[in-house]
Amino acid sequence: MAVHSPGVAVGRDNSGIISSGDHATILMIGSAAGPREAAVRERPQPGRPLSEVADPFAHQLEIHRAIDSTVAGLPALPAYVPRAHDQALGAVVAEAAAGASRVAVLVGGSSTGKTRACWEALHPLRDQPREWRLRHPIDPTRPDAVLDALERIGPQTVVWLNEAQFYLADPQLGERVAAGLRELLRDPGRGPVLVLATLWPKYWDTLITRTGGDPHAQARELLDGHKISVADQFTESDLRALADHTGGDPRLGEAAERAQDAQITQYLAGVPVLMDRYEQAPPAIKALIHAAMDARRLGCGPYLPLGLLAGAAPGYLTGTEWDQAGEEWLERALEYVTTPCNGIPGILAAVKSGAVRNRRRRTAHATGSAGSRGRATRPAPGWSLTGALRRVSLLPVRSPARTGGGGVMQAVKRRPTQTVTPAPAESQQRAP
Repeated sequence: MAVHSPGVAVGRDNSGIISSGDHATILMIGSAAGPREAAVRERPQPGRPLSEVADPFAHQLEIHRAIDSTVAGLPALPAYVPRAHDQALGAVVAEAAAGASRVAVLVGGSSTGKTRACWEALHPLRDQPREWRLRHPIDPTRPDAVLDALERIGPQTVVWLNEAQFYLADPQLGERVAAGLRELLRDPGRGPVLVLATLWPKYWDTLITRTGGDPHAQARELLDGHKISVADQFTESDLRALADHTGGDPRLGEAAERAQDAQITQYLAGVPVLMDRYEQAPPAIKALIHAAMDARRLGCGPYLPLGLLAGAAPGYLTGTEWDQAGEEWLERALEYVTTPCNGIPGILAAVKSGAVRNRRRRTAHATGSAGSRGRATRPAPGWSLTGALRRVSLLPVRSPARTGGGGVMQAVKRRPTQTVTPAPAESQQRAP
């Protein structure tokens, strides 16, 4: 029989779960070999009570941190604006709360809000009469952690599979994980359980598509029919809902003002990474960034010829820094500054030569203002600063040649025939 520490109040319900307040235990009773009447195996039920999971960062649930603010006392996460996928996810969670084991797989690009949506979806479960638990398997590896605890997972458990490709696409253990989860979901004696998973579209396609040898057959059966798409952009109605929150949270106000193409969540999650890459950039790379920033300050438009930037960058370096830059400094710098950050472009973005297109332009790219519909444009080939870098350009930056933008000014003098796109009058007045 089960043995418990003295002085701990315990109780048992019809599910076979014994609760001792700070943990739960599953009793597995079956026929024993030999003369014994029964065998009872007691093992702790995986997961933590949702009442104890109040901080997603403390519990390593892998939600992206948002941009910071000078306003004191703001919560770690900005106010949440529900979108279409939240309604679909809420319906799945409601079915699980009502007693049915369910799966929800949020599929969307980088930093589109998938994991945050899963976190928000936990709130209704916190109000249930019987306490739900959260299991986020990560140690020693993600698939190993799932398999280690799978047979002990009991009713009222959320299995948190953020970046589910690490669990399901593992070449050695992925199919065992998928098969075990399928068995868990179809076992009425262990339900209800809720599996919450997130995937990028390319990983969804890998796992759901039948190919020669069918290496992901179990994963396909687990996922099929449970996809909830997460859009890259806020819709017009989403933006209107966002506007209701911007007054109380300046982070949302900044994202609404500066995010390109209504990619609000990408801006919130990407700018901190962009800032970190800027601050940690080696001297030669940072010099190229400073040249672009000063070019904008001096009235150049959003499209900056690479020759101008390459000619100006050395003026921002000491002699020692320039000597240490190496012959391939420009190639390394361009690779660094064009690396995307959590769903937003890198510090600089290439402009296609002679590109003509109609698009909804976010004029925050040049001015930080709200979006408007533009007509066909033919930008000059070159490079452009991302809108998010305006945050960087507002910072005091120290560099030997930064007084008066000397590096850029000298480059212009050396290249009198070099053309740059002039900034509109409004941009010249508002750009930092």
